[in-house]
Amino acid sequence: MRQTLLEEYKKTLKLSNLQKEVLVGLILGDGHIELSPNRKSARLKVEYSIKNADEVTLSVLVSLL
Repeated sequence: MRQTLLEEYKKTLKLSNLQKEVLVGLILGDGHIELSPNRKSARLKVEYSIKNADEVTLSVLVSLL
């Protein structure tokens, strides 16, 4: 029952144009979509190497201004 309710709720969720643009930008950069082992869900995963940590932190902070 709970699973059905969750699935119905997920169908009502819509991404704004800005959210879609951010996702596309992340995927074109250092992000990727990762499927769960059961292939019923997915998540956006963004990974950076430690050598780029300062650059990434600065980029995020500047984008918030």
